[in-house]
Amino acid sequence: MLWDLILLFAAIFYFCSPIGLSDCFGHLGAIIISLSSLKEISKYILFWILILITLLTAQESRFSLEYILFSITLFFIASNNNWTDQSEKATLKRKVILLWIFILLAAFNLMRIDFSERGSLLLWLPVYLILYYSNLNHSNIFIYIISGVVLYLSNKFTTLLAFIISLRSKIIYLFSIFLLILYFIFKQKLHRFILKSIEPRLYIWKSTWNGFLDKPLYGHGFGTFALDFPLYRTHAKVLGGRIDEQIAHGHSLITHYSFELGLIGIFLIFILLYLVYINKPRALLPLLVISLFDIPLVAFNQFLLGGLILVPFIKNKGSLDFLFYKAKNKYVKHLLFLVALILTLSIFIPSIIGHYYYSTNDLDTAIKWDNKNSLYYFTRGATNLNKNTVQSEQDLTQAIKLTPHVAFFHGFLGAAQLANNKYKEAKDSLEIAMRLDGGDGYWCLLYAYANYKNKKIFNEYKKKALNRSPEIKNLLSNPNITSAQYIGNSTNGDSRLSGFYRTGEDIYFPLPIIKE
Repeated sequence: MLWDLILLFAAIFYFCSPIGLSDCFGHLGAIIISLSSLKEISKYILFWILILITLLTAQESRFSLEYILFSITLFFIASNNNWTDQSEKATLKRKVILLWIFILLAAFNLMRIDFSERGSLLLWLPVYLILYYSNLNHSNIFIYIISGVVLYLSNKFTTLLAFIISLRSKIIYLFSIFLLILYFIFKQKLHRFILKSIEPRLYIWKSTWNGFLDKPLYGHGFGTFALDFPLYRTHAKVLGGRIDEQIAHGHSLITHYSFELGLIGIFLIFILLYLVYINKPRALLPLLVISLFDIPLVAFNQFLLGGLILVPFIKNKGSLDFLFYKAKNKYVKHLLFLVALILTLSIFIPSIIGHYYYSTNDLDTAIKWDNKNSLYYFTRGATNLNKNTVQSEQDLTQAIKLTPHVAFFHGFLGAAQLANNKYKEAKDSLEIAMRLDGGDGYWCLLYAYANYKNKKIFNEYKKKALNRSPEIKNLLSNPNITSAQYIGNSTNGDSRLSGFYRTGEDIYFPLPIIKE
């Protein structure tokens, strides 16, 4: 059992996290797992429905197909016969393993060690408790007390609310009201909670709704929320919802999947809720709470953890049994597996080889193998700003063709165009970047230089840039702070690299010096 625990925890905590999957080794491991499960998964009609919808409708189908294959596989792993064994001994073993996983997750969360959003995996604790410990009683009260303390100390108010609701005790409810009062007195002020958690959600939900209305049936594509959301976001002046802050998810499972998968996504969520309702109805309420106000089943590790908790209890499919139909004819099964294997390999082989070369900074080879990955073009374009501005502009243009709504893609393109003396094009690119990113200081500065002939606009946006990012003043005034590599000449001076921008030690941001 010790090795079961170690392997499962490693998979949930790191290997299946967004950071783990971005690592070349973790990416390869996920591909191997997906391929190992493909023979069984390809028999299901629901698998092919999701694959076909993604292939035909997703804006970035290659990216979405890779993500959906990972996610389906991780959920499917939980249906393994060894894990879903209903014998008393197997159930007890499963219960203990999951309990230790939550103990480790809680410990790491308190130490602020996490490879996912802090507290996100603890969202599943109330659902686990109600499935494995049933009603609160003298035999399990210690577990509930410890869990309550852990959730009280975590940063997820939604999880605490789901935990309280699941207890179904008037005494507990009264005591919980007292704890919530203490929570808002000592841990987080009520007005800050409204500013930080409620108002941003309202803005994000409104923006997500706009994205849903744009593509209501199939959505924008699985896994594309962070990439496509900026176009629809509502500008907000509240903590957590400001236009300059990165929004990676819909802050509600329903809004998130309505954006990514449209009505199909909403239907999939209701399938899950329905299956929980007809199999373990007491678990429905905490699951509904965390689904309405937070985002279980968004990151890969949540697919694995959520599946490990829920799948062993889902035996009755009810009126939805037809969705879980499996091909019976052996020739049909072989054909489906062959098609799935060809499709999967055509996605995964370029992905992992490109990922390997990207990790070794061989961007040319990475792009040759995976020419549908916008990040590779962006990185090569950004690093070429101090070497070849013409090639840089071409790469950044291609990155935007593949992923059109990422603000810093447009910002860097504006920088390359400015270095190439294309002032009108630079203005257009930088205006898009500022619209998507709320007037980032660097975009404002470059926009000022793109309008150097118009002193009013130049001074206005340079002032905005310095107000937004005061460090820019130091970068402009002291060329020795960082590198001083030239990237080309303009008619009014030269363009000089003056500092790092965003992430990566090789990604510089150009700050042109124009003689005023």
